[in-house]
Amino acid sequence: MEEPQLLIPQIRCETRNWTTRITVTEDIPIITCSTGRRLKRYVFTDREGNKTIACVYDPDIAILCPVLQQYKVYDITNAQVRPVQQEYRVLNTPTQWILQRRTLIRMISEGIPNLRYFIDGLTPFGLISKSLSKSQKSGGDQHSLAKSVDIMGIVVQFEETKLVWVDNKQNRVQQFTFVDMEKIPIKVSLWEEMLFAMGPTLETAARNFSVVVAKRLTVKNYGGFSLSSKNSSSFTIDPPIEAVAELKSWFDSLP
Repeated sequence: MEEPQLLIPQIRCETRNWTTRITVTEDIPIITCSTGRRLKRYVFTDREGNKTIACVYDPDIAILCPVLQQYKVYDITNAQVRPVQQEYRVLNTPTQWILQRRTLIRMISEGIPNLRYFIDGLTPFGLISKSLSKSQKSGGDQHSLAKSVDIMGIVVQFEETKLVWVDNKQNRVQQFTFVDMEKIPIKVSLWEEMLFAMGPTLETAARNFSVVVAKRLTVKNYGGFSLSSKNSSSFTIDPPIEAVAELKSWFDSLP
């Protein structure tokens, strides 16, 4: 008889000998930490929609990244569970998991991925446009958007990469234009590591008019107020959910 599987909130730092079944719902690009160590992160979602961040550090990235695939279902056993301070949290959860080569990870080939909660909390483009326009007109940096903004739209255009000075340092940036069913264009800027990781992918998405779900964007004043990537952002191309198919069908039907 199999041991009962816990839900993510039931797994705490002191929990021992646990197993849970999750879906890999987000694949966050690799970043370089301030210590110089490389970090790969995923968002795991359990059957009830609870989420956690799973972290993989070098040298385990090369071993575990080929194993963990977005939308696949896995049983995870006895990952390290560590507290995370409020200012470093990617999700609003008090802990995150550390996956190492000795962590037991088993793909469930017959598992049905849980994507029901994938687009919860999206911000409408109309609200984004109104808030950013108000900030622009006031000349201030106040806006009504949350610190992290999630959107879903079709990428219709991209600009060439530019070098700009920010805080006395040169940064590479590239802007992409998203639209949704409101037909409101929203600019999204990719910076530095996120640009290197996702820029070519989003260029291809723009050429194909793909649907992209972008999570944890922030508001930045670059060429006017716009949405920008940060090191915890993720960009998912054409996720296999009904809302994406509906948006794509709407766009394809435009004259």
